[in-house]
Amino acid sequence: MSITLDEATATLIAAAIGGLGVVVGLVLERILRLWGGMWCEPGHHEVNPLFGDHWEGIHPASDPEAAKWIDYKIRLDLYNSREVPVGLRDVRVVFKFSEGCLSKVPNDKAELLRRPQSGGPPEPQMYGPLHVVNLPPRQWVVKEITGRLDDPEEIRRVFEWRQIEFAGERRRVWPLRPKKLRWVVASRLERP
Repeated sequence: MSITLDEATATLIAAAIGGLGVVVGLVLERILRLWGGMWCEPGHHEVNPLFGDHWEGIHPASDPEAAKWIDYKIRLDLYNSREVPVGLRDVRVVFKFSEGCLSKVPNDKAELLRRPQSGGPPEPQMYGPLHVVNLPPRQWVVKEITGRLDDPEEIRRVFEWRQIEFAGERRRVWPLRPKKLRWVVASRLERP
């Protein structure tokens, strides 16, 4: 049994196959544009327990009872490998320690809200809070974040930190849920 097609039917079938190929190609191209990931390379970090004042001097604290506050500074190199911009929301710095963890919104060193009156360097609370990080496609973005912990309970708990993480949430296309991302900034072994 042989199947014979007239010229009009063959033309319609060829057009339908061609149209389907174009639609599949467009959908595949859109999916591949969204393919890729995000990287976070920690460049530098400091966690400094301090005490004192500007008149008599500020000194590092060796135990949690002596510390009046803890200043932290973190430099992150972020990369978006996608061909579309990506945003991170609900940005946090997470301190992990033996008793649990503490999550704080960091301050962005690129956004100075007020200048110090004494003419000295700005303190961490003088910078604006960093809630969102926007990453352009296929480019590195350097973020310098800072913060201060001055609650005595937070100082006691963070004084013995074991790991510091940078966390954020990436929105995805409906109906997918937001993706929570975490990167380890620093780790240290438990003290004997």
